[in-house]
Amino acid sequence: MKVFGTDILGCLTNTPVGDEDGVVKLFEASPLIVSVNEMQKWVMEGWVPSIVTELPVDDVNMTIVEGWLAKSKVPYSNLLMGVESFSDATKWLNLSFMITKEPWKYHVALAMNKNLKLYVMRNHANKAYEEGVSHNNWAPVHAKLKSVENIASRIKFVDSFKTITELENA
Repeated sequence: MKVFGTDILGCLTNTPVGDEDGVVKLFEASPLIVSVNEMQKWVMEGWVPSIVTELPVDDVNMTIVEGWLAKSKVPYSNLLMGVESFSDATKWLNLSFMITKEPWKYHVALAMNKNLKLYVMRNHANKAYEEGVSHNNWAPVHAKLKSVENIASRIKFVDSFKTITELENA
C-alpha cells in the first residue's frame, strides 16, 4: 500500500489563487484533469491519498476546500490544512511520497525520513532548484543538504502525475 500526499496549488490546479483570498478563489479554480484522473486510478490500485497544504484552516476555508475537492472529483483519505511543519505532516501520515511545486519546504522532511520521495511539479519558480539538484550544485538549494544521504536521488522533477505513475511502477 502506497500512502502519498499532494499539495493543491500547482499540483491539482494551476489557477493562481493569490495569498490573502486564495481559498475563496480556489472554489472557482479549474482542476488539472490529468492529475485528478491519475489520482483516481491510484486509489483504484489501493494507494491512499492525502491532501497536505498550507492553505489556512478555519470552518469557512475547510468548507471551500472540501467543496472544491468534491466538485473536482479529487479523491483523498486525509486533508491537512494550515500545515506549518511538513516534516511532521509527512511523518504523521507515513507518506511514501509527496507531490509539491515547492521542494524547498521539504528539506527537513527529506532529512528526517530516509524513505520519503519528493515529486516536484515543474514550473518556472523551481527551475533553479531543479538545476542545482541535477548538477549536484547545492548553492541555490542549501549546501548543508548535500551531506544528507541520497537526498538528490529522492527528488524527482515531473511534468505530470502520469510520470509519477511510471516512476512508481518501474
